[in-house]
Amino acid sequence: MPNRSAASPRRMLYIIAGWILVGLATAGLALPLLPATPFLLLAAWCFARSSPRFHAWLTGHRVFGQIIAAYKERKGLTVQQKAATLASLWLAMGVSGFLVPILWVRLVFAAIGLGVSIHILRMKTRAGACAGVPSSSGIGEAD
Repeated sequence: MPNRSAASPRRMLYIIAGWILVGLATAGLALPLLPATPFLLLAAWCFARSSPRFHAWLTGHRVFGQIIAAYKERKGLTVQQKAATLASLWLAMGVSGFLVPILWVRLVFAAIGLGVSIHILRMKTRAGACAGVPSSSGIGEAD
């Protein structure tokens, strides 16, 4: 069991990292090229190791909690979410590859893009729209 004493530097590092990740996830809800879900999952992981109170807040949050639950329960993505996610991903990778003229960096971008695309395409496809959660989050509202 992790050391949760108030003076633990590791605990404070996890809490700080968790809040930074929540901030990035919040930005990801509004910015189509910044995914919210990975940041929320990492924030939940950090809070689970440092603060039961923050973890309970995050997983019980009206929007954030639904995104985390949908991913953990493997509810999947709608076709529209998959299309938007893949389009945003490859647009960002294409622009990044164009701006960075270094071949090995472009190859890393392509490998990351391919890996993420395979992950997205292998996720369960579910029917319905995602009311209440912006599509840039990558998941959608829990059913």
